[in-house]
Amino acid sequence: MECNCPLTVPPGETLAGICAGSQILFFMALLDSLFYDKCDISDRCRLFKPRSYFNSFYDFVVVGGGTAGSTVAGRLAELDATVLVIEAGPEEPPVCQVPALYSDLPHTELDWQYQTEPQKLACLNNENQSCYWPRGKVLGGCSAINGMVYIRGSKQDYDDWANMGNPGWSFKEVLPYFMRSENNAQADILDQGYHGRSGPLPISFFLSQPSIGYDLVRAGKELGYGETDFNGRNNTGFAFAQGIVKDGHRVSLSRAFLRPQLNNPNLHVMLESTATKIIFDSQKRATGVKFVYKGKEYQVDAKKEVIVSAGSINTPNLLLHSGVGPTKELSSFGLPTVHNLPGVGANLQDHVSYALTVTLNVTEETMYNFGTASEYISYGTGPFSQSGLNQVDALINTKYANPNDNNPDIQIIFGGFEAECDKISEVREKTKNKISFAILPTLLRPKSRGSIRLRNNDPLSKPLLNPNYFSEPDDVDVLVEGIKFSVKIVETEALKKFGATYDKTPVKGCESFEFGSDPYWRCAVRRDTVPMYHQSSSCRMGPSTDPYNVVDSKLCVHGLEGLRIADTSIMPSIVSGNTMAAAIMIGEKAADFIKAKYAL
Repeated sequence: MECNCPLTVPPGETLAGICAGSQILFFMALLDSLFYDKCDISDRCRLFKPRSYFNSFYDFVVVGGGTAGSTVAGRLAELDATVLVIEAGPEEPPVCQVPALYSDLPHTELDWQYQTEPQKLACLNNENQSCYWPRGKVLGGCSAINGMVYIRGSKQDYDDWANMGNPGWSFKEVLPYFMRSENNAQADILDQGYHGRSGPLPISFFLSQPSIGYDLVRAGKELGYGETDFNGRNNTGFAFAQGIVKDGHRVSLSRAFLRPQLNNPNLHVMLESTATKIIFDSQKRATGVKFVYKGKEYQVDAKKEVIVSAGSINTPNLLLHSGVGPTKELSSFGLPTVHNLPGVGANLQDHVSYALTVTLNVTEETMYNFGTASEYISYGTGPFSQSGLNQVDALINTKYANPNDNNPDIQIIFGGFEAECDKISEVREKTKNKISFAILPTLLRPKSRGSIRLRNNDPLSKPLLNPNYFSEPDDVDVLVEGIKFSVKIVETEALKKFGATYDKTPVKGCESFEFGSDPYWRCAVRRDTVPMYHQSSSCRMGPSTDPYNVVDSKLCVHGLEGLRIADTSIMPSIVSGNTMAAAIMIGEKAADFIKAKYAL
């Protein structure tokens, strides 16, 4: 998930993620008064309401109504099967559907607001050396609050999964599942054979695109990278990325997969309900789920399966509190072991970045005002229908990657970053009336591994999150090369014509190093670390011969019956791109595995 600040407007006229402007706050209040609890922006009067009742049992209980959970639950509800979704957050409010406001959603009630444990080698300039990790706590999950970018990753990612002992997960085998979800508005002009046209999820370029984005694509051409289709046959290059948008609005996975089933009696959705424990019988079969709703604990039974789609943080946390995980850890908190699985919560991976702040010697009038807000509400067009420079991306190769493999090791993200907003605001104060934005080189294939561990035996408490960023020195080396490439972007003729410069204020704690040298950048990335919120792999998929694998190639938990996991936690290794598209594909495959097993 990317929670970025779209930095395409001048100081004093920015979105609430950068400076909470009165116009934006007024706009958000206007949306609430017009639509919230009454209608939806583009699918009016079709909202899930909090349920005060549920059945005692269902064929399938899906824990988590996020990206993958909405996908698998929506697919199962299409069949002759009863499905309950247990979601900790509320229904998606209208503000989530406004692309330009996505940077305002972290730090709100729609966000789990996680903090990592103090890091020894990263986030060193943060308070307590802790990194902030927003995660979606809302129906639709991170797909309702992220930057909406739809990039699958490289072909090699999935071939590697298959080579790790996971039959059915090569790129050739997962491509049909990517395409199945898509209703791609530009399928005719993109690489043929790689995009779907008839799925429930609208995929499109954003209606409005910042003009500087075209200059960034031209800068890429100067540096030897052509314009590409990130989800086509060759994903290396610069381009505007597609997103989960339609008619100027975000389309979260709950809107795409669950809303069409709103009146389906087979589907029930329990909102604001937090799962606390998976119930097992004496044969180690998952038979139900306990959850808390309005302060009371309830239990619902699953006749066929429990599918956990709570995400890479909450899925291992729920398993651990249910007695599935390392026996030693469970015993230390007085939790009985149902099944010893040391891999639960291990192998945690995330993309990590660094923000280079760029200032252009040009001015621009504000794009976000009452007039453009009225235009958006009336027609879905104008600046509010875009996500700023977040929609421009590049996938490039450093000297550590083989360019012939079509497997880039750095993603360049343009725009801004929630964690960097204060820093960028300080820069903007020095450059009044100038446009500034951020270039974020992002490490795509980290070698560092972290963990998710229990804090205590209270299932409602937040777990201990340790990403262990930069514990492998190679990660720092690759990221430094990405920063040096980003500096080259600023120095291209395409940006020089705007008088582009990048901020050379020394990072606190790195003053003793020569600015711009490799030792300086190595220091800078450890101190001003920017997580990308693409957590994955904490319940990895693989054969049971490796005790640290948690699920098999059909996503069933090793050693247990009736329990399946479908979310980014099952990734054996993180994909080389934004994780949302892969999460959707995982949900699609999980639904097919279930259909085949029960002949639905």
